[in-house]
Amino acid sequence: MRQRGRWPLEADFHDARQGARSSKSSPFAFPERPLILNPLISALCLSLALLALPARAASHIVDIAWGTDGRFGHSGSVMPGKFLEVCGKFAVGDGVRWGFTASAPLDFNVHYHVGKATEYPVKRNQITSAQDSLRVSALEVHCWMWTNKSGQAVTFQVQLQRES
Repeated sequence: MRQRGRWPLEADFHDARQGARSSKSSPFAFPERPLILNPLISALCLSLALLALPARAASHIVDIAWGTDGRFGHSGSVMPGKFLEVCGKFAVGDGVRWGFTASAPLDFNVHYHVGKATEYPVKRNQITSAQDSLRVSALEVHCWMWTNKSGQAVTFQVQLQRES
């Protein structure tokens, strides 16, 4: 029944069983045996869908990748009602000089988590730029975070520099 180069359709099952059905059968009835796709194709589609989930879910988080000169820079946009954060793990005593500029006011903070609590070494509302230094006091992932409460996308640039 299957023609070379095409997958069977519901109509193929219907046509093949037409003689076995009563004259009152609906031409739109589902086949008694469900259409099964090639298992390899099904597994491939499922794998691709699962691989896309983490990238989509974490697209608002940027991992800090230090250059050989101890610098990290990132430019991006924060969509209306969304946030973006730049995160990295630091050792106690590490120092980081940071600064950013934005095209419109954003809420900004530097934070890290200790258990279920969130600590904020820096927290400022509706600013377009800031710069400071941070001396790390906890062995945790620290994040620089921008939240856009406006109705338009806001662009920003951030620079981090390791300090001794």
